Amino acid sequence: MGYWEELKEKIKEKEYVEFQQVRYRNEQTVAMKINGMPVSTNRLKTDYTVEKVYNSRHDIMQLAFNIDDNIVSVFPTQYQAGMDMVVDLEKIKCKAVINVDMNTGHIGEIVNHKEVVETWEDYKEHFRDKYKFLRSSATQNAVQQFLETQDKLILDQEMMKAEMNSKMFYMLVFDHYLVGKQEYNEPYAITFPSQLFKGISFPMTMTPKIHQESPNKVVYDRNGSVDEHVTSSSDIVRFYDEQFKPTIQYKFTQYRPSFNIRETVNEAERHIENAEVRLIEEVVNNIDLTILCKLRKIE
Repeated sequence: MGYWEELKEKIKEKEYVEFQQVRYRNEQTVAMKINGMPVSTNRLKTDYTVEKVYNSRHDIMQLAFNIDDNIVSVFPTQYQAGMDMVVDLEKIKCKAVINVDMNTGHIGEIVNHKEVVETWEDYKEHFRDKYKFLRSSATQNAVQQFLETQDKLILDQEMMKAEMNSKMFYMLVFDHYLVGKQEYNEPYAITFPSQLFKGISFPMTMTPKIHQESPNKVVYDRNGSVDEHVTSSSDIVRFYDEQFKPTIQYKFTQYRPSFNIRETVNEAERHIENAEVRLIEEVVNNIDLTILCKLRKIE
């Protein structure tokens, strides 16, 4: 029996502990264009079960996740195998039980990190066995590099948390509404993890606007904006020159992000009813990454 199952047994009939289970359907499309031409489109549809335990006596909240269903489509199709690996890894990372930061609602400690690592070690053996037929040394090296990269990410809890924070689903789920501290009126700052320039984060100002509200629910937008210095930061220019320019050839112009969220939050139950996210990151005229994400509560 794992950490989460043991915890659920311990909290039974404890009046000061609240248990909640919510199911979500998350549908996400990621499209890349280079020089105005589509080069890749990934569609990922995932059903999640999210369980929450809140101990009011000690003001501790923990969340656990399970992937109930996954549907993946990739263009060009030769990337399908790589995407299947990513989905397998997501199922492993989804085993993480997260302590919620009670000041922000964001990801805190991974309390069962050891269990996640053990699951990863088992998967690695299965993975190696699955691909032991490979004869090409180049492909063998690529597989080994993949395993080494994921090793670093999963074994280091801080790196794993940072990677989770960059995923749209977790960005939506781990937010201020969990702890009753959502900002609806004044702009506030976040650290935005770029999806185009992997590993680079920068300050972004989110400006909220309420569209509809009732005693228990609120529908509101959040629009992101960045300072001028971000649009041509040295880190972004360096990444572009090293990773994109050899293919695109055109020099760096200007980085331009657009980040918009519309969300319905049930404040009484402290969960999301539905959300739509549109993220566009582009180097003007040269490269364009668009992510569309729809999240809704299901039965």
